[in-house]
Amino acid sequence: MRCSVYRLRYSLGNQLWAPFLHNDVCTQTDVEELPTIKLLSETTAQLTTSMEILRKELMSKVKFILAQNEARLQQEAESLYEKICSKLKSLEHHHKEKVSVLRASYKQQLSQAIQVVRANYMRDKGETVEVTQSEKIRTRDMVGEIQEKDLQIESLMEQIKEYEEKLLTQNNSEGEEDAEKEWLREENRRLKDKIDSLHVEMDQIHLDLDSKEAELEDLALNVQQLKSKAEEDKKAFQKLTNDSDLLKAQLHLERESGKKKIKELQQKMEKEIESIEKSHKSEQLAVEKKYKEQRQAEKERQKEVVLAQEAAMKAQAATGREQLSEETDLLQKLHELRNTETVQKKLIIRLEKKLDLTNQMWEKKFEILRESFHTIKDEMFLRHMLQRQAAMLHQASVSYTPGIGAGGPQKTDKSVGTTRVRALSQRGTRELPRPESRLEAEAETDEDLGAILPLSLPLPSNRQNPASAVLNTNESPQ
Repeated sequence: MRCSVYRLRYSLGNQLWAPFLHNDVCTQTDVEELPTIKLLSETTAQLTTSMEILRKELMSKVKFILAQNEARLQQEAESLYEKICSKLKSLEHHHKEKVSVLRASYKQQLSQAIQVVRANYMRDKGETVEVTQSEKIRTRDMVGEIQEKDLQIESLMEQIKEYEEKLLTQNNSEGEEDAEKEWLREENRRLKDKIDSLHVEMDQIHLDLDSKEAELEDLALNVQQLKSKAEEDKKAFQKLTNDSDLLKAQLHLERESGKKKIKELQQKMEKEIESIEKSHKSEQLAVEKKYKEQRQAEKERQKEVVLAQEAAMKAQAATGREQLSEETDLLQKLHELRNTETVQKKLIIRLEKKLDLTNQMWEKKFEILRESFHTIKDEMFLRHMLQRQAAMLHQASVSYTPGIGAGGPQKTDKSVGTTRVRALSQRGTRELPRPESRLEAEAETDEDLGAILPLSLPLPSNRQNPASAVLNTNESPQ
């Protein structure tokens, strides 16, 4: 019983029997399921590798973004430091300009006061007024006041400088703190936006992966359908090749028979023409001989008549009538021979026309056979192209490139990375038929036909239907 079951139901599991019952098998997988299982394992392995590649790419992109952010922070810090330094330099320059303006104004006031004093002194001296002790004391007091004012001015200048320095330090510290706080807030916002965009891109990548898996499943189904179509096309192609071989054999037989018929017709025509020419020549020679003999006889008779004119006038008249009747008979025979000659010429022309018609008919037949052979070749080429497309679809490749933009909403860049998923193994491509030997055989048949066909006519621009062409050739001789 176990042997009968083993023979009826063959599978890999039948090689390992469980000892409890005779129909128990350790595995329920058949031989036909092994290629699909192998294909599934290969596709799962390719998917795991592609997922690992995607994970590595995402990690590298995250590291790249962090490094890019650090470099950008460094650049912005350097630019802010340069801006602060330029602002400080501008403030110092403005302060120096203000100090120079104040000094110039104080110097101008001092020079004006000195000129006023000098003018008063010269006026008093011109009036020759004696300088009293009180006036000297007054001048001394004025000089002292001027010196005190100068000291006050210098002290005020120093206080202004100190106050300005304090203001600058306060403004710089407050400005730096405020700028740092604003900059940090902006950077935090940017980083939050980038993190949100990265999360969105991760969700998009997951959706893309799901869609790619669905596409892979559809591709697997399409590949199975294409395999079945390829098998059907292979059967049809084999049938067409068999039909083409039969047509080639029939064409060869018809060609040989046509050659034989043409040779026989040519030989018959040559024999008939030779026989007609021989008969015509023989008739002409006989007529010429007869005419010469008659002329000689006439000459002899004329001599006899000249010698015996007086003796036989009546006999001469009778012989003259007989000669006239004989000449009329000869003329009738010549006319008949000429008529036969014209009839023979017409017959020769008619036979030549018939031969031309037969040649044209056979040329058209060969042309129709050549066109039908071209249609067979076109169909074979289409079958070959379908097989090649099926072979190309056995190696379906899918490429998608997730891109991560810097800041703002999500941006996809399809030129950064590519992931290729091969849907089929090499075993599926090895099992496909290779039409190279078939193409070489077709090229050899083309060369054989080119060598055998006797007439090299140009192909028409639009190919007709072979059936209609055959009907036209059958109707043309009629």
